[in-house]
Amino acid sequence: MDLLKKLTIKNLKLNKKRTIVTIIGIMLSVALITAVASMYNSCITSLVKYETYEKGDFHVVFYNVPIEETKTLKNNRKISEVFLTQDVGYANLENSKNEYKPYAFIKAFTKASLENLSVKLSEGRWQIEECFRIMKTDFEARPVFLHDDTRIKAHFLICFLAVVIYVTSKEIWEMPSATRHSWIN
Repeated sequence: MDLLKKLTIKNLKLNKKRTIVTIIGIMLSVALITAVASMYNSCITSLVKYETYEKGDFHVVFYNVPIEETKTLKNNRKISEVFLTQDVGYANLENSKNEYKPYAFIKAFTKASLENLSVKLSEGRWQIEECFRIMKTDFEARPVFLHDDTRIKAHFLICFLAVVIYVTSKEIWEMPSATRHSWIN
């Protein structure tokens, strides 16, 4: 062991440039690994925060649960929080600007559910409402009854892509001419 130690020190002293370059290489590789790990951790944290903002802070949804069963869920020690909502019904809207839906769907929220289920109002209407309006008015889309999961997913994807292309092209054509031409080119 002592011989190996002496040989190593002798070679390090003989090749000082190589030793310095090796030490710098090791330092840079450790710094790079640390930076990549930090970026990965930051990215994962940002994705979790974004999904929590967009979708809400919950893991499982149960629909049409009787009120007696909610007590069982609340008392379950494996469930940390329960957020309750209730569909109240529909109400007519006087002077509605949407001729296709002159009514509002009313849903009741507890304070905790309102804070944690990502309910947001955007420009005076629900964000998804604009997409439905485009699908029904501009595309004249009507309900399609599909039973196969792959066909349902394919139909949804086609409709989604159509709305994305439509909204993007509409935004482009509403830009001032000079901006539009520079953006397209």
